[in-house]
Amino acid sequence: FLLTFFSSIFSLRILIISPTVARSHVVFMGALADSLAEKGHTVHTVVIEVEKTDTNGTQKSDKVVFIPSTRARSQLHDLLREDPFDESLEMLNIGVLLAIRQSLRLYAEDTVTQYDRYLKPLESVEGYDVGISENLGSLPLFLYRRLSVHRYVLASAVGLSSIMAEAMGVPMPPSYVPNPLSSRVSTTDMSIMDRARYLIDYIFAPPIYRFICRSQLDYLRQFDPDLLDAIDSKAGSQFVAVNFPLLLDHLRPYTRHVVHVGGITMPRGEGKPIDKNLASIINRSPKGVVVISFGSLAETENLSHVHLKTFLDAFSKFPEYTFIWKFHAEKDKHVQLFSNYKNVHAVRWLPQYALLKHPKTLAFVSHCGANSVVEAASLGVPLIALPLFADQHYNGAAMLKKGSTVLLRKSNLSEAAIVEAVHKVLFDERYRRSALHLSAALHKYPEDPRHRFVAMVEFVAEYGDTLDRPLHQSPIIFFNIDVIFLFLLLPLIITFLIRKCRRMGLSFGKRLLIFVQFFIGFDFVKASIMCNRAAGNIVLPNNTCDGSVCLIRRENSNASFHYAMKFEDCGIGSSFDHYPDGCYGISTMLCVCR
Repeated sequence: FLLTFFSSIFSLRILIISPTVARSHVVFMGALADSLAEKGHTVHTVVIEVEKTDTNGTQKSDKVVFIPSTRARSQLHDLLREDPFDESLEMLNIGVLLAIRQSLRLYAEDTVTQYDRYLKPLESVEGYDVGISENLGSLPLFLYRRLSVHRYVLASAVGLSSIMAEAMGVPMPPSYVPNPLSSRVSTTDMSIMDRARYLIDYIFAPPIYRFICRSQLDYLRQFDPDLLDAIDSKAGSQFVAVNFPLLLDHLRPYTRHVVHVGGITMPRGEGKPIDKNLASIINRSPKGVVVISFGSLAETENLSHVHLKTFLDAFSKFPEYTFIWKFHAEKDKHVQLFSNYKNVHAVRWLPQYALLKHPKTLAFVSHCGANSVVEAASLGVPLIALPLFADQHYNGAAMLKKGSTVLLRKSNLSEAAIVEAVHKVLFDERYRRSALHLSAALHKYPEDPRHRFVAMVEFVAEYGDTLDRPLHQSPIIFFNIDVIFLFLLLPLIITFLIRKCRRMGLSFGKRLLIFVQFFIGFDFVKASIMCNRAAGNIVLPNNTCDGSVCLIRRENSNASFHYAMKFEDCGIGSSFDHYPDGCYGISTMLCVCR
C-alpha cells in the first residue's frame, strides 16, 4: 500500500509521439515509453502510422492511441522499397528530400483530420508534465500546445543530426564532425575534400530542412498561426535522447542537452527464442554461423538479380560455414536460386538478438542501423558493415574505427570484396579480439541508459526551468570570423596610420597616442596647462573631461620631447605636484576620456 501511495505522489504524466518511420524507430520509442512506465509514471503513447509495421513498440504504456494512415503508401515508401543497394539512394538525393517533404505534410494532415476521433479524448487529462517525440517537423509542438504539454524532450533514433545539433546549440565543427545523415562519411583522417563536403553539409542542412518542412508548417499554421518552424520548435526541447552509445560514437563535442541512451532497446535476458527449424540449421553447421540482416526498410525481394547472385556466390566460397539471411524469398525465382546454395538459408524473420548471442555465431553482416550496431557491439560479434541509407554510413564508419568491423560500400559491391570481408572476420583473430574487448567495455561503462533517461525526464519535469537554453550563434561569431578578419586587416591598418602620421609630421609619441585612441576607442582632449611655477604643480582646466587618463608631454632645455609613460588618473581641477623641478617646459597634456 505504501509503495503504491508514494508511486502515485511522484508519478508523472508523459505523452510520447511515435511515428512508424521504420520498425527500429518504433522499437526505440517504445523502449523509452516502457522505461518510464516501469518507474511508475503514467505513459500515453500516440503512434502515427507512416509505414506499415507489426508493432507499436510498447508493452507497458497505460494507453496507446493509434492514428492510421489514410493512404496506401507514400512516395518515400516507394523509393525505399526499390533496390536497397541502389547507389543513388541517399538522404541528400533530391528525390528523397521531396519524398520526405511530402510525407511530413501527409501525416500532419492525417493527424489533424483525425484529431477529434483519436486525440481529443486526451484533452481530458490535466495536462502532461513531459512530451517526448521524434523528429516530425513542427507537428509535435502543434500537438503539445493542444494537449497542454508543459515541457518536451526530443528523441532521435538515428544519432544527433546536424539539424538537431543546430536546434539544441550543440557545436558541430565541420572540420572533423560528419553529418550523421550523410552518405559520405570518412573512415580515415579527413582530406581537404572531406572537410569541404562537411562544410557544405553544415551550411546548407538548415535551409534544406526548413524547405522540406515548409509545406507541413504552412498546413499546420492554418490551425495555429503562431506555430514555430521545425528548427525553432526543436530549440525549445529540454534535451535530446540519442539512440547511440557515447562509447561507440565518433569523437565530437556534446553538451548537457544531449543524453546518450544507446542500448535502451536491448532485450533483457535471452530475447525471443530461436525456433526449432532455425536451431536445427545452426546445430548442423560444421564450423559456425554468419547472420545477415539489412533491416526492415530494405525489402530484399527487390534486390537485383546481379546483387543477389553476387552475395550468394561469395558465401558459397565458405562451404563449412552456414549463412542465415533474413530474406523474403517468396518469389519462385528466389526460391530456385537459393536452392542452389546449400550453406545459405533464407528466413523471413529471425530473432536477431538471440542469434547474435548464440555461441556458434561468428559474424554479422548488417546495414548498421543503430539498434543492430549496439546489439553486435554488446555481444562481441564482429561486423561486416554494408550501410544503405541515412545514419547507417555514420554508424558503420564509427564501428570501423573500433577495430571490430570490415566496411563494404554499395559503390564497390563485388564478389571479391564480399569474399575478402568475410575471410577477414572469420580468420583474422584481431576482429574477434576487438569485438570482445568492445563488448567488455560497454558492459563496464559507468552509465545505464534506462536509468539516465528516466532520471533526466524526472529532472526536467521538476526543474526544467533551471536548465540554460541552448546557445545559438551565427557562424561568423561561432568561428570568430570577424575577429580573424580584423587580425588579417591589422597590418594594413597600422601601415595606413603610420603613413598618415608621417604626412602630418607627427612625432613618435603622438603616433602612439593615436594608435591607442584607434584600437582602444578612447577620445583625446588636448588640455591647455595652467602652470604654477612657484608651487611646482599642474592644474587641469575646467573644460577637461572628468574621469580621464592623462599623458604628460614635457619639453626639456634641449627642445627634445620626453613622455612620462605612466598614465595619471585625473579629473576637473586635478593637480600634479610630484615634479620636483616644477612644471618648467610642460606645455600640454593629452587626456584620454573614459
